[in-house]
Amino acid sequence: MTITINDTPRVWIGCLACYNSGSLVGKWVDANEAAAFVPCKRSEFGFPHEEFWVMDHENFNGFLNGECSPSEAQELYELMQEIEKDHDLDAVAAWLSKTGETLKDFEEDEFTSCYMGQFDSERDFAEHWAESTVEDYEEKEANSVWLFNFIDWDRATRDLMSHLPA
Repeated sequence: MTITINDTPRVWIGCLACYNSGSLVGKWVDANEAAAFVPCKRSEFGFPHEEFWVMDHENFNGFLNGECSPSEAQELYELMQEIEKDHDLDAVAAWLSKTGETLKDFEEDEFTSCYMGQFDSERDFAEHWAESTVEDYEEKEANSVWLFNFIDWDRATRDLMSHLPA
């Protein structure tokens, strides 16, 4: 048995007229097709069903919350694709969760100036941060080799992490 994991951003688009009449009519589609997708072409009430809505979604890295129009979902998907060319979306999502901004408000320059990379552990981050704060590379090489051997990195990591903004 093969298990396939689909990590493509997808949306469930439903027909609002059908929903309001008690029927749940819609379909899951990839977000890049959302704006053009029409889940229902009925006209049983004397008028065509023209209002469609994204009622569920998956794989948007937390960038999409709640419901929206199909065109909004596709615009967000396209923005994600553009940003992903230069940045890790998980890192951008974490950054935006700290700043309270949305993907549409994403300030690439500010993110890039603050992003320090991905680390296997908080300790690896603490060591990297300490080494990067030494301004003169030659001085770092000459003086920090012995200095970094005497640091209690577990304690330094705990202290550093307790002082970072939550």
